[in-house]
Amino acid sequence: MASLPPGPQESPTRQIARYTRQPTVFLESVQREFGDIFTLRFPGYPPLVVISRPDDVKAVFTAPPTVVEQGPFPPFMRPLLGDQSLFFLEGVPHQRERKLLMPAFHGDRMLAHAETIRRITRAAVERCPRNQPFPLASIVRNISLDVILQVVFGVEDAARLQALHRLLAGQSDQARRTSSVSSRLTTLAMLLVPGPTLDSLYRWSGRGLDGSGRRDVSALFPWRTSVRLQASMDRLLAEEIQRLDDEAIEHRDDILATMAQAVDEDGTRMSPAHLRDEMVTFLVAGHETSATGLAWYFDLVLRRPDVLGRLRAELDEAGGPARVTPQQLQQLPWLDATLRETLRLRPVVPQPARRLLQAMPLNEWILPAGTVVLPSIYLAHRRAETFTAPETFEPSRFIEHRFGPNEFFAFGGGTRRCIGMSFAMFEMKMIIATLLELNLSPAGPPAGVTLRAITMAPDSGVPVVIED
Repeated sequence: MASLPPGPQESPTRQIARYTRQPTVFLESVQREFGDIFTLRFPGYPPLVVISRPDDVKAVFTAPPTVVEQGPFPPFMRPLLGDQSLFFLEGVPHQRERKLLMPAFHGDRMLAHAETIRRITRAAVERCPRNQPFPLASIVRNISLDVILQVVFGVEDAARLQALHRLLAGQSDQARRTSSVSSRLTTLAMLLVPGPTLDSLYRWSGRGLDGSGRRDVSALFPWRTSVRLQASMDRLLAEEIQRLDDEAIEHRDDILATMAQAVDEDGTRMSPAHLRDEMVTFLVAGHETSATGLAWYFDLVLRRPDVLGRLRAELDEAGGPARVTPQQLQQLPWLDATLRETLRLRPVVPQPARRLLQAMPLNEWILPAGTVVLPSIYLAHRRAETFTAPETFEPSRFIEHRFGPNEFFAFGGGTRRCIGMSFAMFEMKMIIATLLELNLSPAGPPAGVTLRAITMAPDSGVPVVIED
């Protein structure tokens, strides 16, 4: 008979409030009380079964598509990303889309963007003050956003670049305002408003490629600014897509041009609406996540002189941070280990989600159809039997041991592992090496964890000082 593991007995509203306020504290406290598999209940969601044992994670990640599907995502994501986003495709359409998009994020195409990433990073830090604290988190967000705009979207014109940067930065700022009570209520609302309702409201308020001037009802909602920004952003993205018809895109090497030229098995190309959805998906999945990972990286590494000294020595052996080549960057073991250890200890996304299409045995339980299973990245990365001294930042563990895909899965797992993983790792390494041309030191206490939309981010700006 199908059954669910035990979990907290408090109300679903109380559970989601605790999770929103202190996600890591909440997960750890529930695990201590109920063990390695437990059930959470949030208002408006099916039962949420949280797992972290590698065997359980493997069972979910390798289950066939007749047993599990992706999701559910927080309802606000579908109207933001669009129905044709890779996130929402299932089965054969999802496999076909991944095959179509994969070449843009791997191999020589990826390495070709190294100098652009280095140039963007240097330009950003030139504007930073010397010998006084400034928030590194905001700097790496701007760097990551410009990488998306120039490398992924192919925007080179200064005026268009500035306009898009201003809009997208404003959109991201709305998602990050989670430190106050009112912003936590916004996060709760975004998690709880039913998807069809939210989608209808977005469409009614004018979101979409047609740019229609329908009545703006966004003032009724706590994310009203985001709705207005989304409409403006969509119009600018539509202009970028339209430019593909006006330019010789075969000479462009950005990811948007690659996507626009990709031909499906039946000989068709992506429609403008489809391209829009994937562009916003890469923006959401690739901008804030990379920036958050970089902020955590420097919050951890700059506090460990031994780790930082070994990193600088490795870069010096490769010719120095300013001259390391993209090919060398991919081969630096300590740089790779420090980045993976950062993503282990401070995973950016707390967990992927899988919905059961039919009953599934998992450990001693038989979970009923409709249950949502959450392989917790945060809890799995802190299992003492997998990671010695799991609370300690110790990069050497990734040199001494190769962890399996169900033990370390910072980018998700199975057939839905992040398609941009290789690009994200390369981008972050390139930015790290370039920032290490400077003499950086921490200027504040270690950051705590806060929930920002769907990411676990530093609760501070990660203040640092560049010393001359």
